Amino acid sequence: MKRTLATLALVLAAPAALSQSMQITPAESRAGQVGSAETFSGTVYVAPVFGPDMASVSAGEVTFLPGAGSA
Repeated sequence: MKRTLATLALVLAAPAALSQSMQITPAESRAGQVGSAETFSGTVYVAPVFGPDMASVSAGEVTFLPGAGSA
């Protein structure tokens, strides 16, 4: 009986131990900047996808205006 209760307690506690939080940020709140002339030709805007607290990864959303491209 004790073994069954212990197993049940572990099964019920597992999702809470593995849960993570998620923060949804609207695109309008992410400050973008003009892309570097060394990397892009024409006018390009780059907005970060992740916040500054993500030290191990980075990603950006790139918007190319007509006639722009990667250098």
